[in-house]
Amino acid sequence: MIAPQTRTATPALVGSAASVLLLALVASIPRSPFLPELPQGVKPSGPLVWLADALALDSLHGNALVALGVVAAALGAAALLLLLREAARGRISLRAVVLLSVAAHVVVVLLPVMFSRDVYSYIAYGRIGGLYHANPYVQTPVDFPADPILSLVGHRWVDTPAVYGPLFTGVSALLTRSVRSIPALVTTFRLIAAATSLATVALIGWTARRERPERAAFAVAAFGLNPVILFQSVGGGHNDLLLALAVAAAFALALQDRALLAVAVLALSTLVKASAALPLLLLVVWVVARRPEGTRLRAGLIHGGLAALIGFVVAA
Repeated sequence: MIAPQTRTATPALVGSAASVLLLALVASIPRSPFLPELPQGVKPSGPLVWLADALALDSLHGNALVALGVVAAALGAAALLLLLREAARGRISLRAVVLLSVAAHVVVVLLPVMFSRDVYSYIAYGRIGGLYHANPYVQTPVDFPADPILSLVGHRWVDTPAVYGPLFTGVSALLTRSVRSIPALVTTFRLIAAATSLATVALIGWTARRERPERAAFAVAAFGLNPVILFQSVGGGHNDLLLALAVAAAFALALQDRALLAVAVLALSTLVKASAALPLLLLVVWVVARRPEGTRLRAGLIHGGLAALIGFVVAA
């Protein structure tokens, strides 16, 4: 007789895998509503495109194609909720969730860039510093009209200086010096996003297994199989995943009473994106609040001073 856990877990896992595949198929259609403007010569390709063609999905146009995208997104959300329910009840193993998360990330990496043009801005700012040896915090993509990346940057950002931190902008400049092809740069940023996301999955799984092992599968599924994380963040090559990794790492370090290292990690992440300042502030407040009353000022100065020092040294 099949155990109740197996009977209920299998549909949840299959449903999650099927929803990822359906979303990927929609993204494989050349006129997919999931795709922004792609670099010249780049179009969906590979086995998912062949499968979409075999199912005649490429014949869909206009409202029918948009409706398919909406249905796929709704089914993806429903599949995630079902999976989370079964994981919360202890019916799904951590191993199964991790393996499915890895497979889903591989599928997404095989697709073109999705939803957002932010990755083109990363490349544009990187090329300003890396190729033209100009200051991306002063000059903007529109100042380089001959650069082919300009036509791909979102309209509201073409005349905007770099909005990302100096650490990320510096890394972007280094990448553009060594990788000249725009499609290859897009792939590079998306591979970085996928690797960062999987590293976050690993940290979440390790921390949850250490603190609440009965919730480990739930925690990993909530991040690693979340369609927004997969298709928006990984699919779009977003640098927000670097912040997610930093937060997960800082949380793991803080639980081991390694608060200074946790502060250092989050301080570095503010040099990727300024929004990381909020979790950094919360961490410092948490560290100070846990100290005996007479030592709180000293703790605040030490941890806050470390964050300020890291920011000054790296940004200088």
